Amino acid sequence: MVAVVGSSNVDLVLEVEHFTVVGETQRASSFDRFPGGKGANQAVASRRLGTETLFLSCIGNDENGQFIERILYQEKLSDFLIKKHSANGFAFIEVCLSTAENRIMIYPGANSLLTVEEVEERITKLLFADILVLQNEIPLETTVFCARKFHEAGKFVILDPAPAEGITKDIAGYVDLIMPNESEAKFLCGYSESAEILSKAIIEMGFSSVLLKMGEKGSYYNAHDGSSFFCPAFAVDAVDTTAAGDVFVGAFAAALDRRMRLRNSTRFASAAAAISVTRKGAQTSIPVLDEVKGFLKARDHGEEARHN
Repeated sequence: MVAVVGSSNVDLVLEVEHFTVVGETQRASSFDRFPGGKGANQAVASRRLGTETLFLSCIGNDENGQFIERILYQEKLSDFLIKKHSANGFAFIEVCLSTAENRIMIYPGANSLLTVEEVEERITKLLFADILVLQNEIPLETTVFCARKFHEAGKFVILDPAPAEGITKDIAGYVDLIMPNESEAKFLCGYSESAEILSKAIIEMGFSSVLLKMGEKGSYYNAHDGSSFFCPAFAVDAVDTTAAGDVFVGAFAAALDRRMRLRNSTRFASAAAAISVTRKGAQTSIPVLDEVKGFLKARDHGEEARHN
């Protein structure tokens, strides 16, 4: 079982020809509203990919909060939602049509109101899970508290340091695996270097292992015991990269929960993320287990045919 403690957002997505620059007014070609939030995205990915998942999050009492509640109820992830007298969190996202890249601005709303006390009230049930997934879109003290409680219970703790601001070595001793993307890794280290150097620097902060997400360049694992490996990404025609990193994290946790090895879990996560970028939206892009299995089977057959 996987537990996710984190954010629930509504994503307001505009498709544009290029990222809007200072002083420019640009006409968007489309507008959509999608369910999102790093915590919710990762929980939905874990759940759709075959793993029993618990999700603790705060939602607003506005129409956006009602929208999120309906979606998470359909995903069977609404049991631990806490409704706040607040606007729901939302993200304003520009998607560049020519590159499929995105630029994201977040208003935390109800996400900023998830307290240590509210987690403590529910910790006994949450600890039924073997794996905990955390991000950084709720108060950091709450995130650290969750990591410490699961670590003390002997559970496996995954941290997606997104956004990376505020993440310090104070949480490092409670985290088994940190999963930054390249920009987050560079922020944590304070400089831009190769995947190997960045991951070693993060380990020197006190984290025991790192899985660096590098988008279309693949992913790189490094651990304090010296073990490491590179996992290439799958080539696909990307439409929208929003939430690809979240799908990767949720899929990795789901695979790890099914006792897949680290390298195989990483490849499974890469496949799920690859499928997601061929579709629009965050949670709307997340595949189900049979899709990922079919994708991997087709790629494996393709590799065999090339070698025969």
